[in-house]
Amino acid sequence: MNKTHLLIASGALLLGLGATATAQNSGKPAEPHTPPVKTTEPSMASAHSITTPALASKIIGTEIVDTTGKELAEIKDLMVCDSGEVYACVERKDDMYTCIPLSDLQPKLTKSDDPEDKAKAESEAAGGETPEVKQFTFGDAALLNSAPGVKEMKMVDGSCLKRSKDHFAHKTAGDMPGKGKDEAGGAATASAEERIACAKKLIGTDVKGTDGDKIGDVKDLAINLRDNKIAYAIVSTGGVLGMGDKLHAVSFDKFTCNADSCAIQMTKDSISQLPSVDLDRLPANATAAAHKDIPAKGTDHKGG
Repeated sequence: MNKTHLLIASGALLLGLGATATAQNSGKPAEPHTPPVKTTEPSMASAHSITTPALASKIIGTEIVDTTGKELAEIKDLMVCDSGEVYACVERKDDMYTCIPLSDLQPKLTKSDDPEDKAKAESEAAGGETPEVKQFTFGDAALLNSAPGVKEMKMVDGSCLKRSKDHFAHKTAGDMPGKGKDEAGGAATASAEERIACAKKLIGTDVKGTDGDKIGDVKDLAINLRDNKIAYAIVSTGGVLGMGDKLHAVSFDKFTCNADSCAIQMTKDSISQLPSVDLDRLPANATAAAHKDIPAKGTDHKGG
């Protein structure tokens, strides 16, 4: 190529670059077309968007982390009150056990910080699939570590839960007008008469009907992540060695439990007439199950 041709080619190149810059400055799209920027669906990071209860057996063993992801404690059991209120009994780093109102913990359906992972998990839960909580977040490590504690979980009673609830609500004896420490302590022990049950002990417990005969066992407990109360108990009936059993959602207020078994205000025939539920797609409540508001994936559940 001679000098004349080289100058012509260079000039054409400069003219082309100038035209591209002019198009960009004028608001016209540049050539070639720029690929679209990848966007993600906004995360629904709120327990109030989760319409389906979580399984107590899956919550037990879940870790509690602070806002940076550092582990603070592990949930060893769930304490269920007559009122339906649920407390997480956790083991702290100092080997003490304390109970936190489940309402004070923020559920996380994924350990990942990726917005797409969060949106996918929360969308599935909001759409009716049983959510699996991967972690709970609690933002005040000092408040957790200074909470009333006991050396063994079996020491937890109603007064222990009352003191814990007051602690996490930032209430102290000095915050209660007209009450000293002794009176505040007396107020706490006044709730000791409320019966509490450990989820670990309830799961697997025999269920007896109004005639005293065994009609099944407690397969699991459904925990409502909206109000952080027990939604219902899941009762297994009709199975042999965990095979071919049917699962039914039964309101917890129908239960009276002791250390060995639970009595229920139903007969074997009446509970067998309840619709079956699916652990992978639990109904929002026992009423929804009875009216089949949320269809189950199958009629029989294979144990496992």
